[in-house]
Amino acid sequence: MAALPRLDNTLGALFVGFSVFYGILFVQVYIYYRRYPSDKAGYKAILFLRLLETVHQVFIGHTVYYYTITHFLDIAALLGKPIWSLVVRALP
Repeated sequence: MAALPRLDNTLGALFVGFSVFYGILFVQVYIYYRRYPSDKAGYKAILFLRLLETVHQVFIGHTVYYYTITHFLDIAALLGKPIWSLVVRALP
């Protein structure tokens, strides 16, 4: 049976690509916030929500990368102690 390819080099690159596009979207929101400082507070709340979503995306991204790419088919990683990003997301 052929050995599985290292997913850090294949799916990892895809994951990084999606992260770059998310970063581009965040920069667009930031530029909007800087160019239109006199807009209504409701519009400015979009930036705050975007910041919260970014933090959440970091936690989700770390969890997904850890379990599906770095520890692919590693049952011990799934059954062991959960990683920090998964624990932080579960906090109330």
